[in-house]
Amino acid sequence: DAAPFIQEVRITGGVNPDLSLNYFCGIFSMIKEKYPKIHIEALAPTEIDFIARREGISTKEALTALKEAGLGSLAAGGAEIASWRVRKKICPRKSSFDKWLEVSRQAHGLGIMSNASILYGHIETIEERVEHILKIRDLQDETRGFNAFIPLKYLELEGSGIKSSISTREDDLRMFAVSRLLLDNFKHIKALLLFNGSEFTRRALDCGANDIGGTVYEQSKGVARSVETATKPALQKSDMIAMITGAGKEPVERGALYAPKEEA
Repeated sequence: DAAPFIQEVRITGGVNPDLSLNYFCGIFSMIKEKYPKIHIEALAPTEIDFIARREGISTKEALTALKEAGLGSLAAGGAEIASWRVRKKICPRKSSFDKWLEVSRQAHGLGIMSNASILYGHIETIEERVEHILKIRDLQDETRGFNAFIPLKYLELEGSGIKSSISTREDDLRMFAVSRLLLDNFKHIKALLLFNGSEFTRRALDCGANDIGGTVYEQSKGVARSVETATKPALQKSDMIAMITGAGKEPVERGALYAPKEEA
């Protein structure tokens, strides 16, 4: 029985026209019935929007049903970048950023926390990056429902036609620093280890990040194509502690909603 060692279950995978609201409610209910203390983090706002449209109901009704089934918080993702100029080129079929904000607002109003993110390093301008971050800051001022902000660097997909912008690792570290400075109402800036690699993540802790996510490498080959992360085994707890203490920080194992583990 793995339940005593598992604090949360994360479920996300994009939109699927064959999966209904009842399908997800059934999964959540089964998890909570067997392991009632496990936190379920699932479905990004774009997925919620798709499910609601599939069912012919409002996004708030979908969120309410999912919460009753056991949903604890929303997964990050789908925000990409606020600029419509950019979105119509990189993700024209995805829900609008305004819809992403609306679903996040509704979730927060129902007591469902979430994370926010930015996808940068493609065809956006610096000004468009700042616009995106400030819009998220405005919603956080309104709802206080975001746990963390996650800068995500665009990874060029073969055949996508969207090239990665040329930037150095120093530029990427500045993205974390600017996020920390602009998002004065966020407690947590998250660096994803499986996208960034261990050395960059350690440096990000000096540039505004105070949370490390994406720490299991086995699945990384299909998720992130970083050369460093594609072939590594799961990161050990001792490695994490060494990385954090090596950056002069105090390691804290947190729960799903950012309480220290013993309080979660």
